[in-house]
Amino acid sequence: MVTPHFDLKEMASAFNVLCEEAEDQQTCAELEQYLFSELLAHHKEHVVELLENLPNLQFVKDYPTDSTNYLQLIASKNGVKIIVTIFEAEDLISIDVSRVSESKIEQAVNPQHEWFYELWQTLCFISDDQKPGQLTDVEAAVFYIGLLEAEVMNGGIGQYLTNTDGAYINKTVECLKRIGAKKTNQILNDAIKLKGRDDQFIDVWITKTAQLEALDNRFLSSKEDLAGLVAESYLDETQELKKSNEIRESDYAT
Repeated sequence: MVTPHFDLKEMASAFNVLCEEAEDQQTCAELEQYLFSELLAHHKEHVVELLENLPNLQFVKDYPTDSTNYLQLIASKNGVKIIVTIFEAEDLISIDVSRVSESKIEQAVNPQHEWFYELWQTLCFISDDQKPGQLTDVEAAVFYIGLLEAEVMNGGIGQYLTNTDGAYINKTVECLKRIGAKKTNQILNDAIKLKGRDDQFIDVWITKTAQLEALDNRFLSSKEDLAGLVAESYLDETQELKKSNEIRESDYAT
């Protein structure tokens, strides 16, 4: 995955473009990739310091929920809010850059996202022999999609395929079809095709770097809301989302 690089002046210029023009998905994706690489290389406080020191744009910290997993940095200019959301859990970190008109501000943290990532964090702690055989359909969907997103965002599709050795691919593809994540489903299928009959997934990661990097870039630029799609697809089965998570936390606490 080729990560763009910004110095402070270039990053401020990119954020100003988002403030002055309609949302540019490519610019958002490049900023997300760079900030994510900085988060992996350093820590959350480093990313916060970068944003707070940008010239001509003032970012301020906000904690939109009681959960310490979420941190937002918000800057306002020309009637537009730029929101950088950092999410950290046990095995999952993510950064989202979004542009929101102040006249259309909605609740910053999507409750569907809270439900998904809190349940995913809980499922990370269950034993291997429970993954995913003893999970409900809803939990299994969160597990498959959460694992895919966590591995790809951490090290790319090559890492996902290698670390899982392809064990969950078929079920993950089924989940992607059910939730309507057409772009991600196609990307994963294209990745599977890179493996020859006698190859291991580690061989694909080593020998087909360029093809995997292209798929990583497609994943990042697709902007498919996998967490939201899972919640929408299983909504009838998860009406009491918070209660569902509390039950699972209680089950696995012992």
